[in-house]
Amino acid sequence: MTLSTTAPAQTVPARRTTGPVAAAAARREAGAASVVASLGADGLIAVTPQGSWQARPPERRAGNPTGAGDAAVAALTLGLVAGTPWPERLAVAVALSAATVAAPLAGDFAPAVHADLRERVDVRTLNHLRSPRCP
Repeated sequence: MTLSTTAPAQTVPARRTTGPVAAAAARREAGAASVVASLGADGLIAVTPQGSWQARPPERRAGNPTGAGDAAVAALTLGLVAGTPWPERLAVAVALSAATVAAPLAGDFAPAVHADLRERVDVRTLNHLRSPRCP
């Protein structure tokens, strides 16, 4: 996997890594404050100064994935603005993303599915991964 990020007025290429967690850790080492990576239907990972987590939905949802990534980004942004702790922020984002897939219309979400999944998203600390301090 090769990953790169865009910083103001520059592109920083990443080194080759062996998976999304290693790629996220490499981005932190390269100077990113916090990194969130999508695992698609398997949820999200986050590597931050506060810790590292993986959030997984309790089951896969069939449906239309259009807008699911946008919904996750919206939930993460809301959590950032509100100062929500990372584990809760990730759980809300994974639940909203899955609820978007379950909605009958692209770009919509199923509120009842979101409420149900929010309580059942599995958020685990990635203890084997230390979040390096960045300058």
